[in-house]
Amino acid sequence: MKYRQLILLSVLMTTIGACLAQSTVIDDFKPASSNQPNKQYPQVNSERRVKAGITAPQAQKVQLDIGGKRYDLTKDEKGLWTGISDPQDEGFHYYQLNIDGAQVPDPGSLFFYGASRWGSGIEIPAKDQDFYALKNVPHGQVREHLYFSKLTEAWRRCFVYTPPDYDKKPGVRYPVLYLQHGSGEDETGWAVQGKANLILDNLIAEKKAVPMIIVIDKGYATIPSQAAEQKAGPPARGAGGISAFEQVLIKE
Repeated sequence: MKYRQLILLSVLMTTIGACLAQSTVIDDFKPASSNQPNKQYPQVNSERRVKAGITAPQAQKVQLDIGGKRYDLTKDEKGLWTGISDPQDEGFHYYQLNIDGAQVPDPGSLFFYGASRWGSGIEIPAKDQDFYALKNVPHGQVREHLYFSKLTEAWRRCFVYTPPDYDKKPGVRYPVLYLQHGSGEDETGWAVQGKANLILDNLIAEKKAVPMIIVIDKGYATIPSQAAEQKAGPPARGAGGISAFEQVLIKE
């Protein structure tokens, strides 16, 4: 009997604790810096919680999917669904909405390439965000380059960061950093959400880094001739993916 009472008490305490935690959410939410222009949702508060919102009057169930967890949203009389997440880690997060079982991007967020697809992303303010902040310092340029790869028999794209005054110093030779993205991302990763250009601008201005060139390319490639051989026999390392990209990087 006492065992059952202890279980019941534990359940009650957990429920009460969850309710208290929800009721003490700090209501200082502001639109995220990663939102599309003039979009109110998603929002972030000082606790690093995310507040999602979407108008879907005919939907039956809407959830926010972020940080490996789904949060149920509630609908008001106008069909606006809103909900709040637990505190998230600092920095950039990919996320999505789930509407009646369908995973969809949030129309309020800018789109970013991650998890091998274009989707939503949100910037959670970080203690070290000054490191990649847009400041009043000399700025370099991020240039988009298209080039034809003979190995892959296809056009490829890369982004190249050049430091401030690069075009004014044609005779200067700069060190080059080849900066690669994470799994499931592409060449836009460091050029957009990674803010590599702002990081280097700030470091160069503070004399903490020498002016350099950064090349950001897609870290995957497929070599058609090797891919055809792979289909005809056992899997062969180098037919595609990272090892094929190594050949593109070194030979081209």
